[in-house]
Amino acid sequence: MTNQKPARYVAFALGLSAVLVLPACSSSNAGSTRLTLKSHNSDRADLHLSPKSPSIGDEIAADGEFTGPDGAVIGHFELTSFVTREAAGREQRIMIGEYNFGDGGDAIMIMGANDYPSGGGLPDKPLRFAVTGGVGKYAGARGQCKDTLNGSEFTLECDLTGVKA
Repeated sequence: MTNQKPARYVAFALGLSAVLVLPACSSSNAGSTRLTLKSHNSDRADLHLSPKSPSIGDEIAADGEFTGPDGAVIGHFELTSFVTREAAGREQRIMIGEYNFGDGGDAIMIMGANDYPSGGGLPDKPLRFAVTGGVGKYAGARGQCKDTLNGSEFTLECDLTGVKA
């Protein structure tokens, strides 16, 4: 008779790995969602931390409202960014933003580092951000957004996954 203990250990290890791995690979009921929002800054402020401006650590904050596809206001946003690197006529900023829908019970959070004109300038090319999460119907949301400035209006296009129907 052969020793069956090693075979049992292998079978046990394979069974345990299936229990641990398969739930992580399964899909959820959540699907993908495309959001397109138009936003306008109501208020924008630059805080310079040293007489030499721009400088690392300078803060640019903004807030305002955003509209849906029909042009009706559907929420408000808050953004904060910090200069993290300087180059000839350019600066790198890391930005954190929250887009609150309605009374704020539903919201998405975005974050990313992008290149801007120096001195707190507005973007001169599309920006990319990661969707880092959300609350309410956007709880667990992930994805990415592209933000483009046209005149005084920003267009934020987000592709989200993990959104509850």
